[in-house]
Amino acid sequence: TARVQGIRIDPGPVEGTRLLKAIVLRGPYSELRLGPDSVVRWFSAVNDLSPLRVDTVQEAVPLRVRGADPYFASNRDLGALTQALIDERRPVLPPFLGGLAIGMLAALLVRLVRWPVFRMRSRAARTFTRYRAKRL
Repeated sequence: TARVQGIRIDPGPVEGTRLLKAIVLRGPYSELRLGPDSVVRWFSAVNDLSPLRVDTVQEAVPLRVRGADPYFASNRDLGALTQALIDERRPVLPPFLGGLAIGMLAALLVRLVRWPVFRMRSRAARTFTRYRAKRL
């Protein structure tokens, strides 16, 4: 399997300030969301960007572009962080157990509700049959 060691993100060459709310890393079967605090911890401004900091009022990282080729990159090895994301094994046990629990709950509810309804139908059917027999 491949190993992700680092990530480089280019916000674009247009000067100004952009707000970065989060970075979402998606794998085949799961995803990892890095909020503003995690972005500042795991990434650093490398070229034509002011240093990364968290704006607590807007809950974002303001990206101030100061040049033609701005980018920021991870400042640590992301291998441990992304290893679970690139795992090729399908997570089948949690959905299977969830479906099994929902099925058992549905069966229990049907059993609890079905008996009184069945009794009412049989009484109604008997009454209708008696009424029809008298009428004939």
